[in-house]
Amino acid sequence: NKTLSRDELDSHDLPVSYQYNSLGYRGPYPKEVEKPLHTKRILLLGDSFTCGLAMPESEIFSTLMQKRWDQRGELAEIINAGFHDGYSPDAYYAYLIREGLKLRPDFVAVFLYSGNDFLDIKSNRWLKMDESGAPIEVSTVRTIVDYRGKVAQVPRYFATPYLGQSFVFLGLTNWLNSYFVPPVIDNAFPWKDDESVWLAYRISIKAMASKLKHE
Repeated sequence: NKTLSRDELDSHDLPVSYQYNSLGYRGPYPKEVEKPLHTKRILLLGDSFTCGLAMPESEIFSTLMQKRWDQRGELAEIINAGFHDGYSPDAYYAYLIREGLKLRPDFVAVFLYSGNDFLDIKSNRWLKMDESGAPIEVSTVRTIVDYRGKVAQVPRYFATPYLGQSFVFLGLTNWLNSYFVPPVIDNAFPWKDDESVWLAYRISIKAMASKLKHE
């Protein structure tokens, strides 16, 4: 479990606890990849709205849905894949192919947000695509504005396995990084203009709809 304060997230004072299970999903389900007998699975895809950023566990809609199913006495697992599946529709599709469909969901709900889905695709590179032209492997290149006001890529050491969770390691590398800020790589973004990003958005949505229709 990881607890952050609302002050860090949206200027409120109440603490928020994020509870993730052993498979990396917020909430209790799934407890394993294999679907339990006689149990329905509802898979929720999306970003911060689905994950419930800055919301306590009891108030996010996946928890409320689970309570409703439990009250009806029906065996069901509401699976909150928010952020676990990525930040944008192209990443959601890659997640479905890589992991999501292995959960054998009975229903999949994809939550889209026009406020940033389009921008998030701009930060992505499609490393591998399937026969439909949709991405099955996505790499995200995100940028930050550092303490000096310079735009730079998010340092890769934050994604270093195990060490990336160490405050000592991050503190030391941040100190060293204060003397060198990784520059933005211009050719890291394959999208030439907004029209090509919109095309990538449509390809991703269409691929998800087609894949789920035939599953």
